[in-house]
Amino acid sequence: MSGSEHSPHGTFPDGLTETDRARIERHGLDLAEVSRQLRLLRHEPPPIQLDRPCTVGDGILRLSEQRHAALQDRFQAAAAAGRFAKFVPASGAATRMFRGLLAARNAGTLKLGSTEADEAKRFLSEMGRFPFRDLLSEVLNERGLELDELARKAEAQSALEALLDEATDDAPALGFGSYPKALIPFHATDSGPRTPLDEHVEEAAEHLRSHDGVCSVHFTIPQHRELEFRQAFRDIVARLEARLGGRYELSCSIQRPSTDTVAVRLAEDGSSELAAPLRDEEGRLLFRPGGHGALLVNLGEVVQETGADLVFLRTIDNVLPAAQRREVLLWNRLLGGYLLELEQGIVQHLGALERAERAGSVGESEVDAGLRFAAERLNLAHALDYLDRPLRVKHAWLVDRLDRPLRVCGMVKNEGEPGGGPFWVRHVSSDSEVGQVTTPQIVEQAQVNRRDPQQTDIAGAATHFNPVNMVCRLRSHRGDPYDLASFVDPDTVFLSNKSHQGQPIRVLERPGLWNGAMARWNTVFVEIPASIFAPVKTVFDLLRPAHQPSAR
Repeated sequence: MSGSEHSPHGTFPDGLTETDRARIERHGLDLAEVSRQLRLLRHEPPPIQLDRPCTVGDGILRLSEQRHAALQDRFQAAAAAGRFAKFVPASGAATRMFRGLLAARNAGTLKLGSTEADEAKRFLSEMGRFPFRDLLSEVLNERGLELDELARKAEAQSALEALLDEATDDAPALGFGSYPKALIPFHATDSGPRTPLDEHVEEAAEHLRSHDGVCSVHFTIPQHRELEFRQAFRDIVARLEARLGGRYELSCSIQRPSTDTVAVRLAEDGSSELAAPLRDEEGRLLFRPGGHGALLVNLGEVVQETGADLVFLRTIDNVLPAAQRREVLLWNRLLGGYLLELEQGIVQHLGALERAERAGSVGESEVDAGLRFAAERLNLAHALDYLDRPLRVKHAWLVDRLDRPLRVCGMVKNEGEPGGGPFWVRHVSSDSEVGQVTTPQIVEQAQVNRRDPQQTDIAGAATHFNPVNMVCRLRSHRGDPYDLASFVDPDTVFLSNKSHQGQPIRVLERPGLWNGAMARWNTVFVEIPASIFAPVKTVFDLLRPAHQPSAR
């Protein structure tokens, strides 16, 4: 197909053609969505406006120990009823985890004193503490090499090749440089190494099984690794059924092509106002993965698949070994119990309003009680602005505001980890009489307007960090699954400049899964201890005490 074949039936807006439309529709998109993406790429939406950080007592709740028992009781009853499932984004490869070692491997001859040399030397000297040490030793033995001898001589290249490269007929290797992070050994145990996949399922088995023993965990996975994941599922299920009994429903899904996005070529001066859509050598539109916000579709389908209405969401690399799991389980139960407490209030107020409406007697008292609940328990201070509004107006606003997905998000004290955090964000209300409002949001650093010193100062004053540890309510009080796409803030996209075949391009990621994709949910932040946040971003994070067998 040549580029000239893109205009036999006329040109559509944004430089798109009939041939483009057919390609777009085959991808599961439509012209209107692609045109919207192109407008965002050419004219970046205004940045979010931070009002202030969320802090304890101002947007972040600290649960007193006196409340723990009652919240855990709530949680246990709902878990026994089979209301909970777990959702873990696990599509990512371990490339970033091994970035430094990949650079060392690719450098070949390591210059003394270089960062690559330092990382390779540290890797060899600490090899005995990594949970995949025996696996690497076996592969090297097949190559006729001894790991201990390589470490003694500080000869890193052969070890790095065996660790990171893809295996061939002539050279066995582990292939960890491009392997899914979910399947990399994270923890050493007496019965063998445990991967993040193992740990997430075993953690769920300890507190999310229903009274009839069912435990549901869903992973998003890379399509080309489905066979490895399904084999891992079978191994985990067999092990847990033998040890704990019960039934483990482990499922997976792939990021949908319909969530991919287009990109544009930039002019030499970096401008994008008239930028053309990115195409391949044959003139066909190119699509790119839409970022983790694209997984909102997968999250919504978990409700349909499992029958659960409450879903825990956590990233794949934030897991602790069994010896460290007690506190994790405690705070999972507390977050779930607190969500259930909020749910009870929401259901009671919506139920009272619906009963009054059916009786034709909606009164000020029911509506005003709901407004105070929204202000005091759901961080919607502007709900109080409606107290003096006409009954019809405030009733409609309250029903709309309460009948939304709900999430309770754990937040840890900010100790310098990279990433987002909880902030009060300013919006212009659709109700002109209310004016500007603030709502609690999770904001990534990339969303902060660094050109504005005031915004930079607010971001720098954050006291807490988002570890991505939350529990979500995804069905209404009527039992209907929410249409999660209708609660996305579509302007909170991530734009970044990259290159394609040596040419500068601008790419778009959909609103982040826990950022703009959940911007119109009801959101509550709860402080959780930093000790249960132990992400593995680089291979050397596995050497932290929390991930070592001696940890207690």
